Amino acid sequence: DSVCKTHGASRDELIGLSYKKFMEKETAEKVRRVFNQVYNTGKPHKLFEWEIIKIDGAKAVEESSIYLITNAQGDKIGFRGIFRDISERKKMQEALRQSEERYRTILENIEEGYFEVDLAGNFTFVNDSLSRIIGLPKEKMLRMNNREYMDEVTAQRIYVIFNEVYRTGLPGKVFEWEIKRENGKQAIEECSVSLIRNARGEGIGFRGIVRDVTGRKRLEEEREKFIAELQEALAKVKTLSGFLPICASCKKIRDDNGYWRQIEAYIRDHSDAEFSHGICPDCRKKLYGNFMADEGGKEEN
Repeated sequence: DSVCKTHGASRDELIGLSYKKFMEKETAEKVRRVFNQVYNTGKPHKLFEWEIIKIDGAKAVEESSIYLITNAQGDKIGFRGIFRDISERKKMQEALRQSEERYRTILENIEEGYFEVDLAGNFTFVNDSLSRIIGLPKEKMLRMNNREYMDEVTAQRIYVIFNEVYRTGLPGKVFEWEIKRENGKQAIEECSVSLIRNARGEGIGFRGIVRDVTGRKRLEEEREKFIAELQEALAKVKTLSGFLPICASCKKIRDDNGYWRQIEAYIRDHSDAEFSHGICPDCRKKLYGNFMADEGGKEEN
């Protein structure tokens, strides 16, 4: 009954029907070779696959084991077999294969580094981006433990983070670590990590995403340095608004070292101001009288 169900035909339709009638030519030749091998050796052939074409034209995949039938005299008179319909399993396997292929394709094309490690920290998978970030060939990384490219202090810190992820099952938030590349240069990586579980829900390793933030950290350091320098400059400028000892006669200013300096020199050194020289109308009159007046007796503006 199971054979009839799989082939979509009645027992009367199948009895006496050659297997070649419900297979494509290539499959029929494969089956002929298997049967011929069983006939010649007398040994069963277990678990091989073939594809059949049902009466209605639909296809199915069978997994079969074939045995030789002999009579009382030991003559070879036929074959018997056991098979199961594995069409749904094959569809699931193909869907899984395609899903894994898409998954790997995505991982190989993202800019971020991706890794998988076992519970001991040995790499089991890395993508091209992580190889570039770490500065090591993928083949070499797959023979390494993640401790091998970081110092002991960083390795211990990473162990604590991974251990917490294993203990709680919760993903590790974004954290930074410092690595030493093969060329000796230091790099700063930003990482997030989560637990890999098997079918029974047991933790068997870790997966993570890594970004190289070395350039960003350098920019942040340069920005902090610039802000500090700017704050220092502004602090110096602000000193001009404080209490300044100034001579009542010559208008010189006494600096922090006790020296009396021209006011314009002091301001120039404590700000971005520049000076040009001229003479105001009152001083001009005091110094030159009517010497600079025009012919009509009017003073020049």
